[in-house]
This record gives sequence, C-alpha cells and structure tokens, in this order.
Amino acid sequence: LTDYVHHAPCGGDKPGRTACGERQTPTYVSSVDPWHSATDRVRNQEQPGLDLIARSGLTRGLPAMYPVPMLYSTPENAVAEVRYLHAHGYPISYIELGEEPDGQYATPEDYATLYVQWARGIHRYDPALKLGGPVFSGVNSDLLTWPDKDGNVSWLNRFLNYLKTHNALGELAFMSFEHYPDDNGCVHGAALLHSLLIEPSRLKGVVNAWHSDGIPSTMPLYITEANFSSVNHSQVPMQIEGALWQADYMASALTNGVSGVVYYQYEPVPLARNAACPSDWGNLTMFVADTQGNIGAKAAQFFAVQMLAQQWLQPGDAAHDLYPASTNITQAGYPLVTAYAAYRPDGLWSVMLVNKDAHERHVTIEFSASNGSEPQAFAGKVTRVSFGSAQYVWHARGPKSLPAPNDPPMKDELQAGPPSATYAIPAQSITVLRGRIQPAVYRKPL
Repeated sequence: LTDYVHHAPCGGDKPGRTACGERQTPTYVSSVDPWHSATDRVRNQEQPGLDLIARSGLTRGLPAMYPVPMLYSTPENAVAEVRYLHAHGYPISYIELGEEPDGQYATPEDYATLYVQWARGIHRYDPALKLGGPVFSGVNSDLLTWPDKDGNVSWLNRFLNYLKTHNALGELAFMSFEHYPDDNGCVHGAALLHSLLIEPSRLKGVVNAWHSDGIPSTMPLYITEANFSSVNHSQVPMQIEGALWQADYMASALTNGVSGVVYYQYEPVPLARNAACPSDWGNLTMFVADTQGNIGAKAAQFFAVQMLAQQWLQPGDAAHDLYPASTNITQAGYPLVTAYAAYRPDGLWSVMLVNKDAHERHVTIEFSASNGSEPQAFAGKVTRVSFGSAQYVWHARGPKSLPAPNDPPMKDELQAGPPSATYAIPAQSITVLRGRIQPAVYRKPL
C-alpha cells in the first residue's frame, strides 16, 4: 500500500489547546466491528456455536437461515461450515453471506466480487442451496456510498450491477437487511412518540428503496436482525412503547412485501445501563432476567409478539392473506392508530390496530372490495383481544426495574352491531378484532 496521508505527530504541526484527534486526518478501518474500540471491547460474552443454536430449541427443528462470514474468511471455510451443518442433520432454509458491508466500509464492487467467489464455491458443493445477502446494518433509508465514474451513489444498485455484468445475479436468491430505527435508544416523551408515528412509513420507505435500486419484486426480502435501537441497553423495548413499535415493525414489514422478519434477541439477557442516559436500564429482549439468564418476568415485547403470532395471525404454518388497511386518525400527518388486516386460514378476518395515543379511541371497521361493491362489516360475534398500558407499566428502578402491572392480554367477546358501530381501542394498546363479515346492509335479528 502507498500511504498518502500526512501523519502529524500528536500535538500536530501547530500544537494548540484542542485534542490531537481533532487535528488528525480521520482514518476508517475494517474490523469485525469497526465502531468498537479498546474502551468498549466485549469482555464477558461469547458467540454461540452452531450446535448450541441448532439444538437449543430456538429453531424448533425447522430449517434455519445460517450465516457465513466473508471479509475475514475464505470460500473454503464457508463450504466447510455448510458441510458441517449437513453432516449433523441440521436443516437449512437459506445461507446468508457476509455481515454489514456498510459498517465495514466495503465498496459494493469489492463486496460483490467476494460474494460471487463465495456463492460459486458453495454451489459447487451444493447447487440447491439458496444464498443471499448483503445484510445491511440498521439503515432507515437507501444506502449511499462514494460515487463511481458515472456518479452512481447507490450501494445496492452497484452491487446488483456487478452481479449482472458477471452473470451472477442468479446467485442471489434473497436480499437481507437489518432494521434498527434508533441510534442510541435514549428517547423519551415527544421524541419517542414521533419515532413510533413514523415507523410504518420508515419501513415502507426502506423496502421501496431496495426495489428502486433493482431488487426484483419476486425476490424475497428478509429482515434478519432488528429491534428498536442498535444500542442493546435501550429501555424502550421494556416499556409499553417497545411493544407498540414491535407490532408496527413486524406487521408493516409483512404488509409491505417483506417475506420474513426476526425478533432480536430471543435469549433472556440481564438489564444493563444505557451509557447515553444512565437512568435508563433495559435490553433488547422480551424478558426481565438476571445475570444467569433466569427469567423473572415477561416484558413488553413478549406480549407484542404473542399478539402478532397468536391473536392477529392463526398459529401454525398455513398461509394467510394480508390486505392494505388504513385509518384516518392521525397526528402531524402520520397515523396515530395503524391498522393491519389479515384473512386467516380459519376463515376469520383479523384486524390489528396499534393505538399510540395516550387516550382510548373508537373506530368503525369497514371492509371495502376492489370491485366497487358495497362495503362490508363484522357480523355476529367479534373477538377482541387487547394488550396495552392497562395491562403493563414499566417502572424504572435501575437494575431492579420491573413491570407492574404485568398482566396478559385482555380478551372479550362482542356482538357486532350495525356497520356504523364503533369498537373501543384502549390507550397505548395493540388490539385485535376477529370475526366474520357480511354486507353492510344491517337487519335486526328477529
């Protein structure tokens, strides 16, 4: 390498009162995590091995997506990992290549060069494996990089162009990215509400950006790592706001065409102090646990995921139909109450409403057909399930923080009224309404 940087001694050519780092040329380097330094090195954690993950119950015995490293490995090592998984009978759904190239400051063409080498090496061993990437870090908009000779600054578009010109686009079976909307997890009050309000549009914008960059509409998108903040020790996931965000993140991703989403992190981890706001203690987890991983309480995001997977959607692996839904309850131009509609395999229509307001709201549910026929409404019995600030309140008490009350979702049965009937949606809640529908013409029972 030829070093063209003028390296001034500490103190600089003209020593002054500012720290020498403020007068030295910034230098960006690649490492496993280039944003870490000696002062924040992880000293008390280990990455789990493949066997521990596959046998722990996290995968429930189903095919899982396994990652292989690229920047600090070789294609031969990648093939060896896949061979190991096959030899131990661990079912594979996908292989994800690489990790956060934007955080590693990798240029798209260089990264694509490695991707092609790895993909072809793996496919020589097993041509049937579905490979993908590039695993962007938690960006909230299109990923930009230094312009090429044509002025193109889109990282993903240039990555895809390299694959096309090298007859390797077929090596990309899916596109994956992470989603962390907040940088430090230290948000409260109006700032936190604003983040909740913009989450659905933020997710939609990211998905639209990938398609604009050239990802085909038929290619699956996967969010393979996500939570409210990229800082693990955020208190927000432990609060009711963390549950509201979780419901919006997963439901808006699925309704905007993302094929699969992940919860991070399933494992029970202890609360820790957020350096950005020392009075906040939390973590990216759905449990309140001690340093040994013993669970003391279920936290907000546990109930949020339960509302998604067991109430809004029907448990199991049968296909659901998702439909666009909206409300006219807004604040600052963003939905204050968001809606997500699903037609379930059991023949029920299920509408999930996320109320970010600190007050109860009343809504009328209307099903409109694209053929212009009369709108329809719920008929007969309607099941209402709700989890919100009435069931869960987080009390910040440092390392002894706990939720109280900490109750499961509330469930009741309602009788559908006329099409204009309203349903109460509690304050700061995730509420699911399930039932069958009929034409909007309402007749009183005889």
